[in-house]
Amino acid sequence: DTSVTGVQTCALPISKSFVTTVAITEGLKYSVHETRPNGSSRSFPSGHTSVAFQSATFLQERYGSEWGIPAYALASLVADSRVHEKEHYWKDVVAGGLIGFGASHYFTTHVAGLKQAWIVPSVAHHGMSLSLWAPLD
Repeated sequence: DTSVTGVQTCALPISKSFVTTVAITEGLKYSVHETRPNGSSRSFPSGHTSVAFQSATFLQERYGSEWGIPAYALASLVADSRVHEKEHYWKDVVAGGLIGFGASHYFTTHVAGLKQAWIVPSVAHHGMSLSLWAPLD
């Protein structure tokens, strides 16, 4: 549904929470100057983790535990993989998770169950991703 109501209740909250998450995460990366375990720069906080938890929190806040619990499990795997691959320290992924959680918690309101959705896997040069596709209200 691309009605004004659908955009206001779904697209705007997830867009606001995403922009807020990225702005805070990138702002901290460029002001903290933390070195990664692998020696490269801009470790704190984890951007992948902040967006993963922003998305998981959106699903939890909007549609409840049926979608939130699996989404949080996937977000936790993202955080663990960032530490395991020596891209981040644990403090980086915890901070990223809190940023994503906070932004989505602030902007998202609950609605009754998600009627239909698709999980779409994709493979990229350095790994794979899962995307959730759902219609706007």
